[in-house]
Formats: sequence, structure tokens, C-alpha cells
Amino acid sequence: MKPNIIKTKSFDFSVSIIQFCAEIQKNEREFVISKQLLRSATSVSANISESQDSYSRKEFAFKLQLSLKEARESMH
Repeated sequence: MKPNIIKTKSFDFSVSIIQFCAEIQKNEREFVISKQLLRSATSVSANISESQDSYSRKEFAFKLQLSLKEARESMH
């Protein structure tokens, strides 16, 4: 089976954000914004992964739209 590029990149993004937030919390003692970033960024990968097991095209599209929404929140 071919590797799923979106799934791989979103997972790598989540790992990067986890490491980034750990550094901010350790060095800057900042917890509120970093925790929200952690939630929204890791949600991207989780929803993409969930979309792969969707029951319908509608559910698949919903999960991907949710991922896009969380990605935009993370960017903000």
C-alpha cells in the first residue's frame, strides 16, 4: 500500500508541535496558549486519521473539514 502523505505530514506536524510546546512550557513557563495550540494541532492529525475509517463520503468530508478548521486555529 502507498504511504498516505497527508496522514504522514499531519502526524509529523503534531510531533513537532508537541516538542515546541514542551520547550515553551519548560523555558518560558507559558501554559495557557501552548496547551490550546497543543490541542488544536494534534487534533488535525487525529481527525485525518479518523477520516480514513469513515462510513460515508459525508463523514469523510466532515472529518477533513474539521481538520482544516483545527489547522487554521493552530495557524492563528
